[in-house]
Amino acid sequence: MGGLTDRVRSQMLPLTNAVFRTEDRLTGMLANLDTVWSDLQDAAPCSSAEHYRLREVAGMAAMARWATASALERRESRAMHYRVDHPETDPTATYRLVTSGVDEIRVQRQQSRAEVAA
Repeated sequence: MGGLTDRVRSQMLPLTNAVFRTEDRLTGMLANLDTVWSDLQDAAPCSSAEHYRLREVAGMAAMARWATASALERRESRAMHYRVDHPETDPTATYRLVTSGVDEIRVQRQQSRAEVAA
């Protein structure tokens, strides 16, 4: 399980990935995390402790995939989310991103309440 944990960390922890984001980096990260997710499906725990650890790594991988897919969809910089390839804040981005799915990640834009009321 340690190898899978290290693979998730290798995508999420380096500053080049976590802070200096670009579409190419995020796309590569997501592909690597999807491979980890696929490999998790094939992992067979032998003991209850390994089963627990496998669930823990699956949670890490799921969260990493959701965060990366959402960062890829947001094509602007705002607060702690910085995109090297989109350094400006988009004043028209009045939506929020709703991320869902487990095996297949979906990211949808949801209008703000002010836009819905208008």
